Amino acid sequence: MFGGLSDQIIVSLCNFALNVYLVRRISGSEYGVFSFLLSVMVFLNSMHQAFVTYPLSVYGASASSREFDRLLIGAASATTVGAVVLVPLLVGAAASVGLLSLAISASIAMVAWQLQEVCRRGFLARSRFAAAIGSDSFRYAGVLACVVGLSAAAPVSLSAIFGVIAVGSAAGSGALVAASLRNTSVAPRKILDGFSERLRITGPVIGANVLAAFSNQWFLWMLTWTHGFQSSGALVALANIAAVSSPVIFGVENIIVPEVSRERKNLSFDALMSLVARRLAAGGLLIGPFLAAIVFWPGDAARLVYGRASDYAELTSCLRLLAFAYGAFFCSTALSAALRGYCSGRAVLMIQLWPAVLGVTVGSMLIGTYGLEGACTATLLAASLRVLIALYLVIQLRELTPRDAGTIVTCVSGSQSELRDGQCDEFAGAR
Repeated sequence: MFGGLSDQIIVSLCNFALNVYLVRRISGSEYGVFSFLLSVMVFLNSMHQAFVTYPLSVYGASASSREFDRLLIGAASATTVGAVVLVPLLVGAAASVGLLSLAISASIAMVAWQLQEVCRRGFLARSRFAAAIGSDSFRYAGVLACVVGLSAAAPVSLSAIFGVIAVGSAAGSGALVAASLRNTSVAPRKILDGFSERLRITGPVIGANVLAAFSNQWFLWMLTWTHGFQSSGALVALANIAAVSSPVIFGVENIIVPEVSRERKNLSFDALMSLVARRLAAGGLLIGPFLAAIVFWPGDAARLVYGRASDYAELTSCLRLLAFAYGAFFCSTALSAALRGYCSGRAVLMIQLWPAVLGVTVGSMLIGTYGLEGACTATLLAASLRVLIALYLVIQLRELTPRDAGTIVTCVSGSQSELRDGQCDEFAGAR
């Protein structure tokens, strides 16, 4: 667990530091522009995760070294093909708010970022934490250092920032080159053998990832369209403070998915709940004090991060709402990760569907009426609903999972198994 959390700490802290630095260096509306484009990239990356990195995490965990190389190259190939669809979507989003001039640099950064994420997820699936840390050091620590260095002498443009992200991501993707060199004699069709079969498990997960990213980013987009870049920038600036919990949230997710995936043949329901409870307890001990401090002293937290004269220190109620939302997000992420490890894609889809519906309907009304505070309230409501649904679906595994080790019924959708013959080879014979 320590290795996975260490990697996520690097990712989250460097992202946090970069955002704080930009808030201090550029105007609120310019930071809103950066946040808007980044949110669209994150949304599109969620599609890439479902199509590409989720199958890599599940199958790469138990593959041989040579097969893992082929999975890695296949994932990189799928990333390149997917760019044909995802890049026009990013360009269209940029054009919708008059940011077409930044579309090219943002698109290059997004594709390079996705290739680096292929390496990162592959390493985490294999528990190669040192390699994952090395890759993420280029992508996140390297990008932070370069942006700070470039802006020390003169103001740095947003286009240059996206260019630095692209270069840092490319530097962190060296494992793809190494894997390609080791497999130069493999025919392209061999590299992609079984890729379409592996994608069969991700159909519901694709929907779940898209809905999760959509519901999270929708509030930011609504604020941008209805209240301008200043409001959307403020939402992200406040979320940055609550996001102190992100290393633990995503670190626990990165650990639970491959951990459950590797042990699922012999994992009883009681053992599963014990595993999830231990991970939640360990993570809660790490992030609980920080989130509690934000709830009790929100103004001081904002001044600590952004300076004593920061206007964000006045937005105390909004920051409290976001702190509670991140606590709920931590719980739902851990529960959802357990379901992902069992290939319970449809269950994961349900966890995201109703919060997304709530966000688009009630959330839109709250934002239209109350602006920033409405967005924070909607975020907490959606996160709380996600926890309740996730807990209910995990409990349903009791009816589907035998108590004796060695046999297991795996995937759930409501009250029955969703696993089809051949959908997960590891589960052959388990009914």
